[in-house]
Amino acid sequence: MPHIDGRNELFEQAVDSVRAQTRQPDQFLIEYDPERIGASAVLNRALPRIESEWIAQMADDDFMLPNHLAVLEAHATADVIWPDCLMVGREHLNLCREFDADHLRRDNYIPGGGSLIRTSAARAVGGWCKPGDPDWHEYEDWVMWKRILANGGTFRHIHEVTWGYRFGAHQTAGRPL
Repeated sequence: MPHIDGRNELFEQAVDSVRAQTRQPDQFLIEYDPERIGASAVLNRALPRIESEWIAQMADDDFMLPNHLAVLEAHATADVIWPDCLMVGREHLNLCREFDADHLRRDNYIPGGGSLIRTSAARAVGGWCKPGDPDWHEYEDWVMWKRILANGGTFRHIHEVTWGYRFGAHQTAGRPL
């Protein structure tokens, strides 16, 4: 989980939501970002230390409902799995929809937070986007999603709200998706 100093209340709520899971994670990594280099750079820095088969990605502006990991694990039949989410601060938005490869190539609609990613699929494509990649730092996960897709990866959307995403000025990209 990337963490930026100054977002301590959000961070504590995110950590508490992980601790409250009915299915505890195999590993829980927190990667600090004091330089504010961005979530994808911080996630890439943590990727070599991940020892589990799956990455349950979240940031400190996300929170998991208590059944989040259990629901994702029960539906772990693809390389990238994402459930519906509660949108805090932008309730009218809906980022979760069915998988559509052509749509994904044109636009990012799969939220990174709340997703479950097969670790081997993330590693096979070099992880999250890096400086110089198209759309660097605007849609931090999109480059990886497209690379996983091009690498033959599979995607699955789950029709259940299991996590929340908080919109606001605190976001690294400086604006919501």
